[in-house]
Amino acid sequence: LEPFLDNATWKILYRPGHTGRKVRGIAKGFLRRLLLLFVVPRYDIVFIHREAAPLGPPVFEWIIAKILRKRIVFDFDDAIWLPNTSENNRLAARLKWHQKTASICRWAWKISAGNKYLLAWGMEQRAWSVLAVFCPKRFLPFLLLAPCPMPHAPCQPPLTRRIFTTG
Repeated sequence: LEPFLDNATWKILYRPGHTGRKVRGIAKGFLRRLLLLFVVPRYDIVFIHREAAPLGPPVFEWIIAKILRKRIVFDFDDAIWLPNTSENNRLAARLKWHQKTASICRWAWKISAGNKYLLAWGMEQRAWSVLAVFCPKRFLPFLLLAPCPMPHAPCQPPLTRRIFTTG
């Protein structure tokens, strides 16, 4: 599991202040994603939870799908394509790229959605290959990309298999 944000950044992300630490943590996340592109070729499948990077266009997802030609299983558990701006996240909302969810759906080999509404939206973006539930035990090796450290990866794979995940 390779999260975009480390635990220290995740703990302060939604707290007021800590701007310098947040910027450094996000910059480190982009650097980790860039370096991860050299590891992706070892894997058959890349499992992306929400997005590879929380800010900007879907550059990493495009490289994984179009240049590295890897199968992407795209999982989203919320209507992340809709802008959700509050007073506390006004700056971050300007840096997000909400329309990237539709692009990732189009590039994905499979889509996993958290409920029927999300699944229907994902199906509108592409007419084929939609999963209601994805179990990585059936597809090994795979790589999991997610925005933050995930306390529980979906359907934990056996420890004896070569798994690389990012979250």
